[in-house]
Amino acid sequence: MIKFYQYRSAEITKIILKDSTLKFTNPMDFNDPFDFHPTVPDVGFNKFIKRVNGQYSNKRKKYRLGHKELITHRTKLRSEDFRRVYTENFSIACFSKSPFILPMWAHYADDHQGCVIEFKFEETEGFIEEFINLKPEEDTATLVPLDVIYSNNRPSLFDNDGLTNSDTTGTNACLVKAKVWEYEQEVRVIKKKKSGIYSFDRKQMTGIYFGMKINKQDKKIISQLVDDSNKYTNTKIKKHDVQIAFNTFELFKIPFSV
Repeated sequence: MIKFYQYRSAEITKIILKDSTLKFTNPMDFNDPFDFHPTVPDVGFNKFIKRVNGQYSNKRKKYRLGHKELITHRTKLRSEDFRRVYTENFSIACFSKSPFILPMWAHYADDHQGCVIEFKFEETEGFIEEFINLKPEEDTATLVPLDVIYSNNRPSLFDNDGLTNSDTTGTNACLVKAKVWEYEQEVRVIKKKKSGIYSFDRKQMTGIYFGMKINKQDKKIISQLVDDSNKYTNTKIKKHDVQIAFNTFELFKIPFSV
């Protein structure tokens, strides 16, 4: 079983509990300009074009690309316009591997006035591979977390053989981030759909961590929403409070209390 966490404000937490929906965002709208922005290496691109050209006979020379056209196409592949088209039908929901990441509480959980929602994913053999190969019309409500890969090397649109379906391309384009983001311990759920609000299997929610500065009224409302969900929709969401450690820069959970 994989557990993963989303840091949210109190208001967004209420919406998620009420509606069992999550926001999926186009990577162009993320705060990292390198998201879903693979490189277009000269070697891989040239081999890709060479292979494509080789598929056409001399009778179809009009499809073959000259030097100037190659430069034009390569420039387009490196442009923001291409990136926008490339990501148009992808959207992402971001999560973390831990509910105790200090900067995440500050940045995404309203400076400890919000919550962290815990989710679980019961992995079965072959399911993730099947999920990655789903067509857009075969969308699933199951949240399937994929680990972000932190690297000093950007993913490439083509590998050195001019292929786009190797381990260094494809899905990796939306899973590789620079090492400076490593503190986020991020996992992502990817949809082959435009950005929007999408439903998920609410039984994947298994816990709520309340921020140390959360408003008392918000805490009561969210607590009641959890109780109602467990009673009427058969979820098993546990409630936790969060406290700072005495001698280290760490957080830990304590029993919930209103």
